[in-house]
Amino acid sequence: MDVGTLAEHLGLRPNGVRRHLELLLRTKLISSVSAATKGRGRPRLLYDAKPPAPPERVGYPLLADMLAGAVGRSDNADAAEQEGRHWGRILVNRPSASTSADTDDAAANLIAMLDRLGFAPEAEPTPSGLRLDLRRCPFLDTAKAHPGVVCSLHLGLMRGALAELGGALDTERLDPLVQPALCVAHLRRVAPS
Repeated sequence: MDVGTLAEHLGLRPNGVRRHLELLLRTKLISSVSAATKGRGRPRLLYDAKPPAPPERVGYPLLADMLAGAVGRSDNADAAEQEGRHWGRILVNRPSASTSADTDDAAANLIAMLDRLGFAPEAEPTPSGLRLDLRRCPFLDTAKAHPGVVCSLHLGLMRGALAELGGALDTERLDPLVQPALCVAHLRRVAPS
């Protein structure tokens, strides 16, 4: 559209519309082309909305990829798991000192923590403990690119949380990405020490 058409459509004066168009051009949200002239004078400018460019991988997603790549190149999934254990102990809601955490309490606290973190966990009892389907990974793009690091971190997160809860359960293993957005954690009951 040209300035006159836009001004009429918006109920504004052409000079006001031009100021807005200049700003939109500077921010690259619109483009302009010269229309073919039908006589003397400057050619009319026609303005067109540009579709927004696809978002680049910047900010925290880029940082996550960079850090996971650094840890992955050092072949140190154990370090990622240890860091996960540390954060699992911090992030889980601890039972009060006067109550002892049993298997059900530990499972409920772990599930609540994983839910808060965005994993959308679903639990299913098994003969030896519990199966947790983690239906959504909050770090899926980074996990697909660096599964050894991210999945080791998640395994450590669960192990650290369960250790903080008194050790009634332990994460036996984590099967990463068994489906495009599904990981499965296998928890087992632990005999009291």
